[in-house]
Amino acid sequence: MSDLPPHTDPDAPDMGEPVSVLQDLGVEPSPDFVVRVRRAIERRFLTRDVLTFGWRALATWALEFVSMLAALFGRLGRPRTEEGRH
Repeated sequence: MSDLPPHTDPDAPDMGEPVSVLQDLGVEPSPDFVVRVRRAIERRFLTRDVLTFGWRALATWALEFVSMLAALFGRLGRPRTEEGRH
């Protein structure tokens, strides 16, 4: 059915040989089906990547904004030196 080797799990029990009556009933999926499945998977990965980028960009912006406010209020809260500088 497939050119790929069967998945072998060392912890899986031995299932033995396939039932001979059912062995010939395997049907290859059409190339169109494979293309549709691959596109659906790629759409999900693209969506995940875009959402991850969006959240990381928002978090980076928020962190920069908070650090800017902390620096601003940190300068305002410090007492002035004799020369009048921060």
